[in-house]
Amino acid sequence: MAAPTDRDTLLRSSKHVPKLSQSSISSDTTIQEGDYGSPSATAYIPVDHQPEPTGIKWVHGWPTQPSPLTKSGSEFWIRIASDTFAILGTLPFLILAVFAWSKHGDVVVQAEWERIQSMTKVAVTAFPIIFAAVMGRMTRSVATWRLERGAQLGQLEQLLWSSTVFNAVSTQFLLKSFNLLAVGLLLLWALSPLGGQASLHIIDTVARPEVSEVNVTTFNTEQRSFFEMGGDVISHIQTLNNVYVTSLMAPGSTKTSPMDLWGNVKVPIMSRLNVSSTTESGWMNITDVAEEDIPYAALVGVPVFSHSATANTTFSMESSYFDINCDNLTLSSYIPLEDTLNNTINRDPPHLVRVLRNDTSLTPSFLGGNGSATCALYRCQTSFSLGFSHFVKNWAFSEPNMYPNVTGNDKTSLPETPRLLFESRYWARSGEGNPSTVAYCDIKRIYVEARVSCIGDPAQLRPPRCAVTAMRDSLRTHPASDITPFMFGGMFLSFSSRIAQSSGQGRPATATITERYLNNSANPLLTHDVDLPLFRLPRALFSQRLTQILNTYYLTSLLPEGIVGNLSAVISSPQFMQYNPVVTHSVPATVTSTTTRVYAVNPAWLIAFLGPSLALFAAAATSAFFAHHTSIPDVLGYASSLSRDSPFVVLPDGGTALGGLSRAKLLKSRRVRFGDVRAAEDVGYLAFADLKTEAGVERARTKGRVYW
Repeated sequence: MAAPTDRDTLLRSSKHVPKLSQSSISSDTTIQEGDYGSPSATAYIPVDHQPEPTGIKWVHGWPTQPSPLTKSGSEFWIRIASDTFAILGTLPFLILAVFAWSKHGDVVVQAEWERIQSMTKVAVTAFPIIFAAVMGRMTRSVATWRLERGAQLGQLEQLLWSSTVFNAVSTQFLLKSFNLLAVGLLLLWALSPLGGQASLHIIDTVARPEVSEVNVTTFNTEQRSFFEMGGDVISHIQTLNNVYVTSLMAPGSTKTSPMDLWGNVKVPIMSRLNVSSTTESGWMNITDVAEEDIPYAALVGVPVFSHSATANTTFSMESSYFDINCDNLTLSSYIPLEDTLNNTINRDPPHLVRVLRNDTSLTPSFLGGNGSATCALYRCQTSFSLGFSHFVKNWAFSEPNMYPNVTGNDKTSLPETPRLLFESRYWARSGEGNPSTVAYCDIKRIYVEARVSCIGDPAQLRPPRCAVTAMRDSLRTHPASDITPFMFGGMFLSFSSRIAQSSGQGRPATATITERYLNNSANPLLTHDVDLPLFRLPRALFSQRLTQILNTYYLTSLLPEGIVGNLSAVISSPQFMQYNPVVTHSVPATVTSTTTRVYAVNPAWLIAFLGPSLALFAAAATSAFFAHHTSIPDVLGYASSLSRDSPFVVLPDGGTALGGLSRAKLLKSRRVRFGDVRAAEDVGYLAFADLKTEAGVERARTKGRVYW
């Protein structure tokens, strides 16, 4: 029998039975499995004289002879398979990143896009799982590799216990190891949530603009009104009045909307726009103004058609409107229109007055109408008159080139601006000289160029939404701003009388819908219909609302059927073309289609996803490299490794080349405890030991006992 080893001496000193020395076993000796700790373990009996063992058991499969530090065939191929699967498990993320980049700019195919979305959803779930598995394996491989070459114990613990995110953080604080390795490990684990979430954002779909040029048809606002052309207007009046009253009673949201009830584009009053600056070319950007703060010239808009229903269309159109500025708004005595005509009293409606510009002896006169002879007799509620101190054109004998065209809206042709007289009776003080709200206003015609943007709906669930986005003075030549269609005496007489009667004559002292709109533009019907003190309104607000009233009635009078209906169908009828052939303008437009969608890769998110994916691949490759370049067995992190050199775990000699997993497989049925191996002594001693030892190992106590 060989001499006792130091280990055997230590066992005897601890009152334990020594392990069976491997060198003491002869070829004719058989050891059968039994319990450790029996005294009979010290006797070695020839096979032919061996009794039934009473104590020690031999570990089945324990190495019986020295072996080199090489992996067995099964272990080697299991390791190869594990490394291969780890590397292959990281490749789908790299493939997803490359695939997403390759699809950038391609037209979206719905079935393909659904697959890509499914892939990203799987990636966001799988990435943290695979990341944890690969990184945990990598830190263990690096720790074992460092252990073979010699490393600080603290660094080994940092690596070994950084197999999860939580452990990677807590270990550094528990060990108080705030070094570069700790920083690297924390940064490495921070890539896990970043890579997972980035997979959801690497690719998306966007609309690809496709630009084309088309022609858009716009309504000609400079054409002649049927009031100006003379003849029978009775057939149009009912339609005109219905459109006018409907516009006044429209919802407040429609009145502040860039489109009217029928989808026509409303033109803002450029002089009342609160725009901080204009471009060098004169454009005023209206998109900077809140929609509810944009003052529109009329409650009806300019009809536009031929623009795309599904794409975005931008174009510029020429338009014009009347701008009224009242500098005098007071409560004064009613001014009978008859008295304004050469100081004569006549109960008939006023007729055309011809006042020569160079005849300074004549006083300024007014022309206008308050409805009809009956209306004049019974004193209608409202009246509109136009006063001149210059030559008033007689439509029947007009001279076409009397006033030359100009550019810009600041140039005039008359010595004085035409004056509009508005009157509204105020019956609350009827005994005081027929008091009325009397306003004297300058009236001009403003010619503008408006840039219009129409946004289509690819799904065609709603009609295009159009709005004026910028305005400037028209650059083309046109009549001066003080030359208006109202200079035709017959035209204004007809226009003013019809607008006074547009909502019905009613009865004296009852406000018309026109006056009620002037008093409350948001909801005229909420305004009391008796005794409206319009003279108390701010002049600027009154001027703006009066501008809207006159422009609404005038613009509708150009073509009532076209304002409320399909303009293209109206103007295509043969009888209409004979009636008024110059109705529309054809203007170039740019159509930007957004119906085609393409894949768009977000570079920042792609980098955020590709970086952790490459780190994951590198970790899998690193783990494989270090595992196959490490000679010592993998013992770190296994509970079975605690039995390697414990004097309280009786094992056969040898087995030092066993890895932690191999040792655990051989000893998996062994019952062990980390407890007190000196329970009978005053001072305890904690050790990893067999439960079946000679002296026994008891559970450690926390009260009334101390330990070495």
